[in-house]
Amino acid sequence: MVLESIISGLLNKYLSKYIKNLDGKNLELGIFNSSLELTDLQLKPEALAELNLPIEITAGHIGRIYVDFSWTGLFSEPVVVNVEDVLVLVSPLADRPYDEEKARDLANAFKQQKLSSLEKPKKSSSSDSDSGDHDMSFTEKLTAAIINNIQVNVSNVHIRYEDCSTYPGRPFAFGVALHRLSALTTDEEWEPAQMDATATIMRKLMEAIGFSAYWNTSVSDPVSRYVASGEWREILRSSILGHEVKGQPFDFVVEPVTTTARLTFDKSDQLDYSKPQVVLDILTSALSISFSRQQFLAAIDLQRSLQLMAVNERYRKYRPSVGVKGNARRW
Repeated sequence: MVLESIISGLLNKYLSKYIKNLDGKNLELGIFNSSLELTDLQLKPEALAELNLPIEITAGHIGRIYVDFSWTGLFSEPVVVNVEDVLVLVSPLADRPYDEEKARDLANAFKQQKLSSLEKPKKSSSSDSDSGDHDMSFTEKLTAAIINNIQVNVSNVHIRYEDCSTYPGRPFAFGVALHRLSALTTDEEWEPAQMDATATIMRKLMEAIGFSAYWNTSVSDPVSRYVASGEWREILRSSILGHEVKGQPFDFVVEPVTTTARLTFDKSDQLDYSKPQVVLDILTSALSISFSRQQFLAAIDLQRSLQLMAVNERYRKYRPSVGVKGNARRW
């Protein structure tokens, strides 16, 4: 039961703040069979609270998360995590009417984020003071071994932001799309390998296939109109390779590219300012990036708009839901 609780605890730690109705008991039941499959997961509207911006997830969907591992090989074989169909539609809070329940959930998420950021320095200072004579327990070794050697495969990712408030009557959208991503642990020669739980240097070899970024300064048919019917998922999924939404082609900032990245991460508690803690080498044959004047101006306006929305959000609950004309008493 200790092993089940460790793995389910890790999944709960990293998934529960993003996914709705994640049941810890169901996690442990699936883990008992050396595998776990979660399907049709819905993301929480406040899942982006860490960004500290007046935005929310209008609709978020993960088609499938499949975790595969061997009970007898947790120290010698990687835990393989496969994630499919990560489709996220984001919009500013000002795009929808004020909702007291959603506002309360978002405020709680902001508070949790602030508390966790305050706890990090305390944990790091306590770990520094104990690092001299601290021996890792079995649970700590197993947790470290799983994290060090986890192998991740992600396919079909589309994250899209749509804004109907910055330019009233002229919505715009931008986003990133990714066909496939893989990340695995390697040795110093960048060959697949298994890391020891006590290793302080972690190396990950990552490959991204079909990554692109776009910014459409004008959108004639926003995807948010199709959230209620559920069509939005297929619209975003098909656009990953089709590079268009409802017949409107992407105005690329980053043209579709396939690239390999080598990540080296120093996990040691003692900071050494003479060398970097994170080193990222990106290997690609060709990379086409363009940012037009219209896109640049839209980005500047969005920044200003988000600042105003953040101020306005504090008082939205007092704002009547009707126009001023003919409703003077309510205003």
